[in-house]
Amino acid sequence: MRWRDVDVESCSLRVVLGKGRKGRSLEMPQVLCEFLADVRARLQEAGEYVDTYYVCPKTRVVEAAGGPSVTVWRDEPMAVTQPNKILIRLAREAGIPDPTFVGPHVLRRSFATTFLASSPDRIYELKAALGHSRIDTTETYLAPVDQERVKDAVRRITWFQGGDT
Repeated sequence: MRWRDVDVESCSLRVVLGKGRKGRSLEMPQVLCEFLADVRARLQEAGEYVDTYYVCPKTRVVEAAGGPSVTVWRDEPMAVTQPNKILIRLAREAGIPDPTFVGPHVLRRSFATTFLASSPDRIYELKAALGHSRIDTTETYLAPVDQERVKDAVRRITWFQGGDT
């Protein structure tokens, strides 16, 4: 993702070629939007902001006697394996017993299940947020149906109250 794909004013990201080679716009959480706005402002102040540079550029950290040395190639993207490596390192630091279990898809699944837990009737909004073209893909994130909740929902139907048929 390049800086030109980040719109902090509307809190959205432009995905140029996502899964299925589709482009789309994604909403960002406010905290991420504010973070990226701050990073961009700092780069601008330092005279290092170019909208074609990558937000997460290729970096190389070399441990040296005087401390780590970091080389950054702002015009090259990070390797596709880098997000997983970062998440595994953070999981280890957080004390997660099996850090290899943590990855981008696990975070995506956590987002989807958390979204549905807080808004179970908003599956179509989740479908849009995840960029799914088919609702059955989104349905894989649904929890098993609680039969007691189904019975309760059916019992609350009021079609026949008041004598109308």
